[in-house]
Amino acid sequence: MSQSSNNNSSVAYFNAHTEGLGYLDSLVHVTPKPGQDFEAFWSASFCMMEGNPQKPEKTYVSLTVPSDKALENLRPFLDDINGQATKVFVGLRLAKFRGKPFVYAPDSQSPGKLGVNYSARLIAVLYLKVGDTVIKLKRDEQEATTDFGIPASSTTERNTRNTSVSTMQSDLPFVVQLSKAGISTDEFEVAKARLKDSGYRWHSEKQVWALPLVKLDKSDATFHEKISELKKLGYRWSNSQVAWEISFSNPQNRSQGEYRSNNQRYSQERSHQQH
Repeated sequence: MSQSSNNNSSVAYFNAHTEGLGYLDSLVHVTPKPGQDFEAFWSASFCMMEGNPQKPEKTYVSLTVPSDKALENLRPFLDDINGQATKVFVGLRLAKFRGKPFVYAPDSQSPGKLGVNYSARLIAVLYLKVGDTVIKLKRDEQEATTDFGIPASSTTERNTRNTSVSTMQSDLPFVVQLSKAGISTDEFEVAKARLKDSGYRWHSEKQVWALPLVKLDKSDATFHEKISELKKLGYRWSNSQVAWEISFSNPQNRSQGEYRSNNQRYSQERSHQQH
C-alpha cells in the first residue's frame, strides 16, 4: 500500500502492480496542440510477452510514463528505443493496468470483431537491455513488488558484507534454487537481479541463492519448524548478529588456507628429518 498526504491527513491506497518482460518502443513526449486541454506527458508502447520464450503470447500495452525515475533510466537510450536498428528489451512494473474493449471498423482487417486496447502507467524499470548490452540500473531501496513472491529490495539496513532479514520478512524462502530451464536468458537475468536486490547471495557449495542472515519471531506459530529447517540448510546461530547465519566459502581464502597448511606441514616434516 502507498500513502498520500493531503491537508495534513494521510490516506493509504491499495496498489495492484503488474510486472512483465518484453520490448519497448515509441517513447515520445506528447504535448497539447492549440485547443487541447491536457498536461504534456511521456508515452511509450510495450510488447509484453508471456509463456514459452520460443513462442510467447504477446500483449501490446500503451503506456504513460509518470515516473521521473523510469524516465531517467530510459531517456539516455531514446534513439535506440525509437529506432529500428536496436531492440530494447525491458522488465517493467506497471500500475493501473486496464483493458478497454472496442469493435473493429467495417474497413479494417477484422470488421465487426471485438478487440481490447490495453493501457497502463509505467512506474519502474526493473531490467534494461539495449541490443546485446545489459544496462545496470540504479535501484530504489524502498521499492516493493508483487512478482516472484520476493520483494524487489530489502528495506532493512545493509552493509557491504551482510543483509539482515527483519522478522517481517521471515516468510521469505531461506534458500532459492534458480534454474535456467524453460526460461530465456533475459528472464533468468531478471530473476537473478531480483534475488540480489532482495539480499540473497549465491552459495557455490550448495548451488542455491541463500539469505545470509535470518531473524525469526518467537511468536510465529512455525518458529520451531523454521529453526529445524534452518539447521538442515546449514545455518548456525550467531550471537554477534543475533540471527541465524550461513557461511559463504571464499575460494581465494580457502586456497590461501590450504597453502598455509601445506607449508606448515612441510616445515614440520623438515624439522622431523633434521632431528
